[in-house]
Amino acid sequence: MVMLVKEDPLLVDVVALEKCYRVMDLLCEQCVKQQDMNEVLAMKMHYISCVLQKCLAFLQERDDNLDALLK
Repeated sequence: MVMLVKEDPLLVDVVALEKCYRVMDLLCEQCVKQQDMNEVLAMKMHYISCVLQKCLAFLQERDDNLDALLK
């Protein structure tokens, strides 16, 4: 997932990553609040959101460089 973010120039932008992880959080919340709760999909969305948040933190701390996160 980190490699996908690193390779896509649109996702390396801090604002875009913030929007992406917020969307994943909202999707996760929707999956949990449904009448027939989809736990597996909610966990997947939560995991992707956490990875995107970690990428965002690295981009803010390390000046647009995700190489250290990949190692």
